[in-house]
Amino acid sequence: HPSLSLAVSSDDILPLQQDLYIYENKNVRPIVYFAKGVQVIQTNEQQAFDLLKTNAWPERRSLIECDACTLEQSDGQGTVTVLRQDATAMEIETESVTPQWLVISVNRLPGWTVTVDGDHIEPAYANMTFFALPIEGGKHSISLRFSAMNLLRTSLNWIMTGHMNFKQ
Repeated sequence: HPSLSLAVSSDDILPLQQDLYIYENKNVRPIVYFAKGVQVIQTNEQQAFDLLKTNAWPERRSLIECDACTLEQSDGQGTVTVLRQDATAMEIETESVTPQWLVISVNRLPGWTVTVDGDHIEPAYANMTFFALPIEGGKHSISLRFSAMNLLRTSLNWIMTGHMNFKQ
């Protein structure tokens, strides 16, 4: 693949019984970024998969799945600073002149809660699996927190309602 390069081969490490190759992805996206261009669609896993599979997606352009979102554009302009990141929490500060889609490359699975300036929000999906947040222009504080209690609550709700789809 053109965006991958061989970084280390087994000859460089130790004499092994099998070949070992480690590749570097030179086009990897940051963990958190303002999307530079978006395509917004209704939540539809098959349509999203087909679009991502068939289209060339330039760096920092994202596919957003959102049923009630009004933000249709994002130019990627502004600053994004990760203040804290570990396995169960992330604290982010952003600043932009215009509204932006903030993409957080963490799997959007049950158990996570998201706040913007202290207010709970329901995130959209970016590129089928990550968090996407519509952020108004200005300075903002974003918090993601994972809680086993939230995971348990969500799981019990799914069992009781029969909804076993992550995206519903």
